[in-house]
Amino acid sequence: METAIIVAVDTANLLERSKYATICRVMTDNVDTTMEFRIDTGAPIRRSRICITIRRTEDYTNWLKDNI
Repeated sequence: METAIIVAVDTANLLERSKYATICRVMTDNVDTTMEFRIDTGAPIRRSRICITIRRTEDYTNWLKDNI
């Protein structure tokens, strides 16, 4: 899970650096979840969650028109 968060943050940063998007909001949270396939008691596990909201820029729209 931590690797997925790192990839999401890196991707958002690359999009922002390339001028194709701007980061609008970053929300992080820890959630309790139970895993039904666990053999033990099925006690809740804390998991990290991140939500990154980006907004496309005019540069991205132009790139899309040129490449599709």
